[in-house]
Amino acid sequence: MTSVFNNLLVTSPNGGGIFFVHGGAIQKLDALDSTGLSVSGRRVLRGIQPSLVVLYQGTPMDINPTDIAFGDVHDVLIDGDSFYLVSTQGNEVVRFDAGAIEEERWTLPGEDDAWHVNCLAKWNGRLVFSAFGEFSLHREYKGATKDQGFVQDLRSGERLITGLSQPHSLFPHGQNLMVANSGEMALQEYAADGSLLRSMSFDGYVRGVSVSGGCIFVGLSRSRNLPQAEAQTASLVALDAVTWDEIARLSLPTNEVYDVHAVEAREASHVVALIAAHSSAILSSIITDKSERLRDLNVELRHLERERDSLGVALEQINAVETRLMKAIEQREEIAGARNSSTFAASLDALAASVDTARTELQGEHARQIAGLMSLVSDLESRAGDMHDELLAKLDHATALQSRISQLEGEHARQIAGLMSLVSDLESRAGDMHDELLAKLDHATALQSRISQLEGEHARQIAGLMSLVSDLESRAGDMHDELLAKLDHATALQSRISQLEGEHARQIAGLMSLVSDLESRAGDMHDELLAKLDHATALQSRIRQLEGELSAGKEALSAEANRAEALKDKVRDLEAALAVQSEEFDVLQQEFSRVEGGVEASLQRMSDLEAELQLVYGSRSMQLTRPLRSAAAAVRRVIQSAGPGVRAFGYLLARPGRYLGLAKGKSVGEVLTLTRGFLSRGGPEPAAPQPVRFDLRSPAGPVVILTTRHCEYIAREMHGALARVGIASEIIFEQPAGGYVDVPHFVICPHMFPVLPGFYVAFQMEQSVSSRWFTEDYMGRLENSFAIFDYSTRNISFLKEKGLSLKQVYYLPVGHLPDLSANPRPAADADEYDVVFYGDASNERRRAYLQELRKYCRIRVVSEVFGEELYSILAGAKLVVNIHYYAGALMETTRVWECLSLGKLVVSERSTDMEDHGELEGLVDFVEIDDIPAMVRRVRYWLEHGSEREERVRANEAALADYFNRFDYFFYRFLLATDNISFDEFWRESGHKYRLESDRLCLNLPEYTDRSRDFARDNHYGFTLFPGLRHSKGWLGCAMSYKYMIMLAREHGLDRVTICEDDVEFPADFEEACASIDAYLSSPDVRWDIFSGLMADLHRDAKILAVDEHEGRSFVTTNRLISTVMNIYSPGVFDTIVNWDETNRDVETNTIDRYLEARRALKVIVTEPFLVGHKEEQHSTIWGFQNTQYADLIAASSQLLKEKVRKFRARRGLHRGKR
Repeated sequence: MTSVFNNLLVTSPNGGGIFFVHGGAIQKLDALDSTGLSVSGRRVLRGIQPSLVVLYQGTPMDINPTDIAFGDVHDVLIDGDSFYLVSTQGNEVVRFDAGAIEEERWTLPGEDDAWHVNCLAKWNGRLVFSAFGEFSLHREYKGATKDQGFVQDLRSGERLITGLSQPHSLFPHGQNLMVANSGEMALQEYAADGSLLRSMSFDGYVRGVSVSGGCIFVGLSRSRNLPQAEAQTASLVALDAVTWDEIARLSLPTNEVYDVHAVEAREASHVVALIAAHSSAILSSIITDKSERLRDLNVELRHLERERDSLGVALEQINAVETRLMKAIEQREEIAGARNSSTFAASLDALAASVDTARTELQGEHARQIAGLMSLVSDLESRAGDMHDELLAKLDHATALQSRISQLEGEHARQIAGLMSLVSDLESRAGDMHDELLAKLDHATALQSRISQLEGEHARQIAGLMSLVSDLESRAGDMHDELLAKLDHATALQSRISQLEGEHARQIAGLMSLVSDLESRAGDMHDELLAKLDHATALQSRIRQLEGELSAGKEALSAEANRAEALKDKVRDLEAALAVQSEEFDVLQQEFSRVEGGVEASLQRMSDLEAELQLVYGSRSMQLTRPLRSAAAAVRRVIQSAGPGVRAFGYLLARPGRYLGLAKGKSVGEVLTLTRGFLSRGGPEPAAPQPVRFDLRSPAGPVVILTTRHCEYIAREMHGALARVGIASEIIFEQPAGGYVDVPHFVICPHMFPVLPGFYVAFQMEQSVSSRWFTEDYMGRLENSFAIFDYSTRNISFLKEKGLSLKQVYYLPVGHLPDLSANPRPAADADEYDVVFYGDASNERRRAYLQELRKYCRIRVVSEVFGEELYSILAGAKLVVNIHYYAGALMETTRVWECLSLGKLVVSERSTDMEDHGELEGLVDFVEIDDIPAMVRRVRYWLEHGSEREERVRANEAALADYFNRFDYFFYRFLLATDNISFDEFWRESGHKYRLESDRLCLNLPEYTDRSRDFARDNHYGFTLFPGLRHSKGWLGCAMSYKYMIMLAREHGLDRVTICEDDVEFPADFEEACASIDAYLSSPDVRWDIFSGLMADLHRDAKILAVDEHEGRSFVTTNRLISTVMNIYSPGVFDTIVNWDETNRDVETNTIDRYLEARRALKVIVTEPFLVGHKEEQHSTIWGFQNTQYADLIAASSQLLKEKVRKFRARRGLHRGKR
């Protein structure tokens, strides 16, 4: 049963390393002491003791204490774009970004390693860590960890789980948390409230937990065994995720396990290869370091040898001095022997005494110097010997190390071979999952059946509710003015029932959507499907919860009946409301009378016209021409009765030149197809009905922008953008007394107006994180509009799920508005506040922020104030704070951009849709969601640092002066799509300001968010999404997009540009293939205009101009181009594309690929086989049909290209490898 151990990474410290386990086989990737591990898709964060963290993201990056201060790293975590490490030595947790820049640090009390903080996880939106206990001294926990450990919220400090013994390995499982209670040799699962759900004991030190494929994988360590432990080896244990029964056990070739992580099957080979390659680089670095150390030791040894030689010379000099002294002593003794015979005996005796004294002193001094020198020599000789021995030992160690390195290199090669075998095994086993996936689909079908059953139960509950409503209505007869009370009560109850039905319908729709998603994604990998089935199980639990809530709702409705007496007090209010309605009825009656008068006038006009018509029929000219008109009618009847063939022949006779011209340039097959259609219809295809135009240059008057006061900023943006292209507009805030003018309207927040104009574009401004606004009435207002603007791509996804067509929806983000207000004067009370918050401050979440801010600064809350009055208040503020209404809210872009346009510094929470607002990162000071202390710190910093605050405001102003205004771009994009401005006007006002980020572009419409996400998953090659242009004719928007991108490439001076579409399918070797293609295209002997990655419909008349072989690929040069799925464009073709005429609306000849195909002088290079593919599961955004319809065309083109290449080689007598 060891086959259950699949796609697992296991880390081991203290002489271990990192292992990859698949199919029960164990491969050691390297021997670096590894601790914490975090895997997110292809991103891996790894801790290596004592102080190295490696981020595997593209090119692996080593993070050392010189980058971020930390020591004894135990755990790491990837959370979105943030990365965390646990520095156990310093009692710290550090957050940093992808560039290894520290962003935040939490330091816990006590000396170094007092708490033994070790593991980190994200549990139910909270960042939590485990620790051995709250101690004060260095490693005070030693021997005192029983029941002292806990799990704590890092930000709030709240203890969520207590009474643990040496806790490790926090693993969120749904709403629950699994914890390795290592000191008790147990795995435990806790509920969201911190209560223990279940526990299982083992025979070893538990550390390392992961869940994958219906199994829980638990690590046991041998060297961490407790006295009562029985395990004799480090191992992995597989448990059933539901029952916790042990399935299998696998011994590991190491002493300890620290972490266990499951890797997605489709990412496993990439992740393993990335780690192995980096490990090889680290080993090479270690070898280099050891070699440099050996060189240093050799230099030091040579230095000691030179010192030894110098000391030998000094000893020889000392011996020479000693010899001279001995000769002097002998001479003195000879003089002493002759002393008695000399007449100078007395003098010599005195001299002898002096010499003896000097000799004694000299000998003493000499003895001391000799002793010192001999000691120094002895010490140096000893040190030289020790260093010599050490050098020999190190040389032996280096020799052993070199041998070990050679062994490791061989082992590494074997491991790589094993890994490649594992990857091959992964691929071969993919087919074995089919039956299991079918079983899961059967389970999903059963789920759908259960949902249908619940719908029936819900219908019965609704019937009960309706019965209860009838009972409530009958009991309302005791109230004053019985009829009015009954109507009011029934209306209220019906509204409540509709609300309940709507909520349940949305819940059922959500469930159905999830089930549908499960069915459609059945082809995905095993782990993802199991996760979704777990989610479906949770949804079943939610359904049972909803059943309980509905039951409680019935009881609440019964309680409503008991409170019916209270309705008596509302009767007077109802009467007043009825009076208001009566007044409105009078107004409507007056309007009806006015309309009725108009109808009567129209009827009278019709009567007059009928009288005039009778006079015409009775005129002499009508009588004279009656025979001609009768003959013409007879001819028409003959033609109509003669059938479509005769009618078609009549068309040909009338305009033969037109139809012969259309046949030119087409193949025989195409002409026959067109002729058959022409004859069967009896003439040309009738012109398609022209769509209604949203004409903003109507002679009826200026365009009207209808907005609420809250969104006046957006109305001003629209007004300014329209004025720059010569379109007059006016802003209103309510329906005019005389009704709306019959001109196009832009309506911002359409649900806020009782009556809407007849022809309008709706700007949807609500946040889809709350469904309270998206009623059936509101959705109807959006659907009835000409088009829908929305500032958020997440909202657009929501609108699509609600059934709106994306062809009606346009992405329109809010942006900067220069010169919003000309230096507004600060409010009179500006000296009484420093910070402003404006918006609804009534909800508890915002009140908590404001209450804390008031402790440190003077804050003014502004609500229901707009325009210049609001700008006057903001002018007196040093800062503006932006606080979300909901924790999961989208960014309040209107408020933020309004403040930035007024030159104010904004401190704001981050939002859940930050991916849409990258341009705000350098302009707004962001803090994390729900982090009140962080917001307080930033506000206090800016208030206490006035000069820095002013410098930041100036920097913002400079950045905004060079800012690419996304509102202008997408608003003019809409005007271009509706033919309200020309392409040249679009380029002049906004288009030319766009800055290309690379020479690899992917044409994409941001409204199609699922396509954007799908492409992002496959984009490992540096392509940037380019927001394409649109038009009511899809092919025209596509062609304008290509013209626009090529104009930008020419503007940026690019020597070539690669453009793909978001339904391209990259091959696995795309980057290598591109390198080969680039080398070929860069050859001075190759002349080309366009490289085509795929030809969807190769023309039979296409000519093969050349065939080359380069690095194992066939490069074919032809004169035709069809398909723009992925092409490379050279500067030689830039002008040709830029000269494409967008005013030519002939779809047969002027699509961008047909336009280029018609340029016979083009040199188009394509590889055989094609470089890229086309995703068949996608839906064409241009033509409106499924891409599967392209499959046959592509296959036919591929076969045609092969045949043409074969004939070309045969004619030229060429073989593969020759031109």
